[in-house]
Amino acid sequence: MDRQEPWNQVYQTKESQDVSWHQRRPDLSLALIATSGAGKEEIKETF
Repeated sequence: MDRQEPWNQVYQTKESQDVSWHQRRPDLSLALIATSGAGKEEIKETF
């Protein structure tokens, strides 16, 4: 079986918001960053 075929089926039968990692507002991630104490410079160095 082609390993890509199951994924093609998923993307053909579901809406884009159902197969995406997108979040309108990533509240949990923003809260974790805020509590980490990392500033903008530390975050830029990471990426």
